[in-house]
Amino acid sequence: MGLDGVELVMATEDEFGISIPDSVAEKMLTVGSLVDYVYECVTGVSPERDRELRTDLDNRFEKVIGQSITRLPLDTKIKDLLTPGREVSQWRKLEIRPYASRPKVALIATFCLISVPTVKWSTQTALPVLMCFLVVFLAGILTHWITIPFYQLPAADPTVGDQIWWSTEKSTEPVSRSVIFEKVKYLIVEQLGVEENQVTDEARFIEDLGIG
Repeated sequence: MGLDGVELVMATEDEFGISIPDSVAEKMLTVGSLVDYVYECVTGVSPERDRELRTDLDNRFEKVIGQSITRLPLDTKIKDLLTPGREVSQWRKLEIRPYASRPKVALIATFCLISVPTVKWSTQTALPVLMCFLVVFLAGILTHWITIPFYQLPAADPTVGDQIWWSTEKSTEPVSRSVIFEKVKYLIVEQLGVEENQVTDEARFIEDLGIG
């Protein structure tokens, strides 16, 4: 690897706080291979696993709302994609984070309305303690089903990009491959002095970008 290549690797390491061994750098023949390596280092998710998770997420959207999110901008609001009048049910089926939830007041009030009179009746009829516990358990189940209509969308307004990040269960702050690609492209343009439109996933460092 020539001087240009060494400087690009060093700039990439500094930008993303990672280490790129010489043995790995020598095998990076295209811009896409460099982006994939950086993405895996930053997120802890391999490109193959990431594509698998994105496909699963996309299939869920197609099944629930009949629309693919593959080509949608990452800043598209999830709430804008939902069918009016069915927002809550679709949100729950999509398993969007943050999850839809029920007001605690509704849960507590419903549980008390069901369990308190029932427990009072069971104690008056001298039912065994175990039976009282069973009554409370059943009250909890009834509370769950009765309060389903009270589900509400969260105050947060997540985007398609947020869901892609959540679906890969990363431990770092949200980051997408497209964001990493843009940063890598900037470094390549700065280090090699090439035009931005020359920097694509398929562009070869030696043949297309003239790296020495």
